[in-house]
Amino acid sequence: MNTSFISLKDIAAICGVSLSTVSKALHDYPDISRETAERIQKTASELGYIKLPPVPRPPADSSRRIGVLLLKNDLTPFEEYYFHKIIYSFSQMVSARGYDPLLFLDKRNPGSASVISRVLLQHPDGLCIVGLEKTDAAIRELLDNTPHIISIDRLLDRHQSVLSSQDEGIRILMAYCRMKGHTRIAYFNTVDSFYNRRARDTYIRYAHEMSLPSSYLTNITISRAEDSSILPKYRSNLRSELSRLLSLPERPSCILCSDDLFAYACIRELESMDIRVPDMISVAGFGAFSIHMGIRPYLTTVQPFPEVIGSRAAHDLIDSIEDPASVRYKPVYIEPVLVEGCSVKDLSLDKTALLN
Repeated sequence: MNTSFISLKDIAAICGVSLSTVSKALHDYPDISRETAERIQKTASELGYIKLPPVPRPPADSSRRIGVLLLKNDLTPFEEYYFHKIIYSFSQMVSARGYDPLLFLDKRNPGSASVISRVLLQHPDGLCIVGLEKTDAAIRELLDNTPHIISIDRLLDRHQSVLSSQDEGIRILMAYCRMKGHTRIAYFNTVDSFYNRRARDTYIRYAHEMSLPSSYLTNITISRAEDSSILPKYRSNLRSELSRLLSLPERPSCILCSDDLFAYACIRELESMDIRVPDMISVAGFGAFSIHMGIRPYLTTVQPFPEVIGSRAAHDLIDSIEDPASVRYKPVYIEPVLVEGCSVKDLSLDKTALLN
């Protein structure tokens, strides 16, 4: 017999019993004798039969719809990439488990009562909230009237959450640069946003913990040109800020940027100033955008795994709908990893650089 796939019919034929008797034995039903049950279970084990877990049934009043609510517009380059990956992977997992994904977004005023009302009118079985920065009356109404909610990168009382561990990503990036011999590490922050503020505060905290000067923190206001190029153009005072940092008596040896796209804008500006990366200064990013695979130098960055965050959020949310007793409100952290490229020079092997 081909043992690559053993069915209940095979076990029933060998044991000389009916399919229903085999099913009852494998699920420990009490209405067959213990001797018969043990004989069937032994035969199934010897044949290598694997009992699959039962597929949970949705509640009888299920709408078979799962919503995603994006509460932010005017996205930064990092948020644009990050949220897109989360929402796409969330929707894929929702569809794979037999539900219809719904996207709720009000581009004019993403936190307005109108978009909240649309969510409540649709009565989705569950809702994933992305980009929540503050809780107002409309959000509180949504939380009170939606039984199954999971949030991304925000802790909510009595609701599930999946968190990206952005702080840990900044820490491992700074620790890596420190290990490479960099003691003067600058941080270039762009537009003011929830993620950029958190990254900035994390940089300052870990700079103190690692006994590094945090005076190299630079905030740069940028605007992206509206064009069709694969890498958006940045208009800013980037060149003047780079010139200022490089003219310092103790200039930084490494620049960390708030996202990969800004890191590449920084590298291009440095190259236009005849400053080679990483030979003359190192640059690292954050986000591991897929675009960085095709540009040189290969960028050192941090991968926060937005696809994993999205699919895990969908999985946990649907589990809570189909089996409410299984819900655990302890947040789930998706740990980031360092992507080691060629844009950070190893100064520990460069005695000349260490003396400067």
